[in-house]
Order: sequence, then C-alpha cells, then structure tokens
Amino acid sequence: MRKFQIILLHCLVITLFACSKNTSSDVVDKVNENHDILKREFLTNDKKTKFVVHNEPKLSKEKMDKITDEIHSSYQQILKYSNGYEWEDRINIYLKAQNLTSYAQKGEIYLYNTRGSDYPLTHELTHLLLGYGNPKFEMNADYGILTQEGFGVYIEEMLYPERKVFPNYGIDVHKVMKYLLENNRNIPIFDLVNKSVRHKYLGESNYPEMWKAYVHAGSFIKYLFENYKRDLVINIYNSPDFAKEFETVFDQKLQTVEENWINYILTEIQPLNSEERAALLYP
Repeated sequence: MRKFQIILLHCLVITLFACSKNTSSDVVDKVNENHDILKREFLTNDKKTKFVVHNEPKLSKEKMDKITDEIHSSYQQILKYSNGYEWEDRINIYLKAQNLTSYAQKGEIYLYNTRGSDYPLTHELTHLLLGYGNPKFEMNADYGILTQEGFGVYIEEMLYPERKVFPNYGIDVHKVMKYLLENNRNIPIFDLVNKSVRHKYLGESNYPEMWKAYVHAGSFIKYLFENYKRDLVINIYNSPDFAKEFETVFDQKLQTVEENWINYILTEIQPLNSEERAALLYP
C-alpha cells in the first residue's frame, strides 16, 4: 500500500509540472520533467484570441514571459489599425532558434532567431490580424504587397525601433529610403501593388529586390500615417484595386502623393551616418 501511495504521489507531482497555470495572467504552461516550458497557451485581454506558443528551442521562463508580453503589446497596438478583417481565434506561434527568415501563414507564425532579441514578431502578427491578400484563400499576394508589408514594417518600427530586423535593422526606415533614392535605386510605388510583378519582390531568390521593396513599403506607409488621418490609411489596406481605391479615399492621385513623399524624403530626412550605412543589408 505504501509503495502504491508513493507511486501515486510521484505521478501527481509530474502531472502538476506538466501543466502549470499562472492564474494571475491566465497562462497555462506545458512543461517536461526538467521544468522546461514546451508549450504556453493564453488568451488575450479581450478574450477574443488564444495564442499557443510552441517553445521548440526550450527558451527560459524569463524569455517566454518576455515574448508573451510582446505578443500582448503587439496585439493591442495592431488592432488600433484594424480594418474589419476576421482573423483566426487561435494563433499558433512556433519559436525557432535557427537564423532563418520568419514567416506567417493563416493562423500560424514561424518565428526564427528567438534565442536573441531580434525577431520580427510584431511584423508577422500584423499579417495575421489585418489580413494579407485575397481573403477567400490562405495568405497570398493577390493584392500586391505595399500596404501589407508596409504596415508590418511601420508597426514593428513604432513598437520596437531598436530591434534589428528586416528590412531596416533598427535604422529609421525613412533614412534607408533616402539612401536608396540618392543611389538611384527607386521602385515605382505602382509596382508594389501591381499583380503582374508582385512576385518579383517576394521571392527570396531575389533578396536585394525584396529588401528594397520592403523599405519602400515601410517608408511610404509611415509617411502616410505621419501626414494623413489614420482612418484614411487604414481604409486602403489590402485593397484589390489599390490605385483606384487610393484616389477615392485620399482625393489625390497615387502618383501625386508618391512625388510628395519622395520630395519629403530627399529634403527633410537626414542621411545615414557611417555606422548606419555599414549596417545596411545591401549597401
């Protein structure tokens, strides 16, 4: 009998370790016998979304708490830019240790470089909460990449300006844009919303073009938010016919606003210093 009681107690202890709950923040952790957190589940404060974070690198509890806080902060900030898109009520985030490119699919984020601090969590979460491309399908580039990637770059920089993530790596995206313009590496904005050439700027096989495209998108969207009412910019997010929708919403032609943006970058933004230039991905 005593042996049975000891075994029963041992099983109870393992069960408690395997599923521990932090009642103060509604966090439920699944842990192993070494107390490593394998998976964490929690609801957002508005109770609308459950996040499931898969801790494949077995990051420490302190690091998991930091990522959890960043998810809450990013979620709340991104929803200030909500355009009515209905996102998944369960989002899986797979933490990875490798130095690879993070990406998002419908209801899922594959987040790399998580042993350090430079991972694009906010950027990828923007895609899931605001939508990306034709909502009848998974996530795609049917509607171009200008607002979709631009919002991601803009909100990531706003929340974590020091974070060294693609495309601007902790440098003001306007300053990187100025560098591109001064070196004749401009991309027409229409190309970033043109269905026929959109994939040119998304394939990793042409990473330098992809980098330029993301810088353009981030800087242009940042300029719009700095100079126009937030609701106007939100209204053009992920538009199927962007140029036409832009003119309707802003009562200005896209080309006119693009010219104003370029002039602002060239005349009002400070150039990169030597340290920032050395940090550019493709100088």
